[in-house]
Amino acid sequence: MEVGNHVVVNDVPEGRVYAGQDRENINKTSALPHESSPRVTSLDADEDSMQQRLQELMKLCTSLQKQQSQMAANINDQDLEISGLKARVKFLEDKDRESAEPTQEDAPIKGG
Repeated sequence: MEVGNHVVVNDVPEGRVYAGQDRENINKTSALPHESSPRVTSLDADEDSMQQRLQELMKLCTSLQKQQSQMAANINDQDLEISGLKARVKFLEDKDRESAEPTQEDAPIKGG
């Protein structure tokens, strides 16, 4: 059934039912603590904290990049040193083999 612009449910206009519910919601909301100013301050503090954390992480990242570069340079230096040592070992082994082989001078003298 309709009364004016409202639908009547159980002899109560629909608008009045919602109005009653709205009042209950308003009362519940009013009971909640109002933290508009502290909330903004809290967000600002969170943002500052996040900015500080971001700066710390950026410094850490830069430091780690420098360490990685230094380690890569050390590895290159060590690779060069190892290559040089391998070449020297090969040279000495070849030299040692040559000295161990009999030469014409070391051949036994025949005859008398």
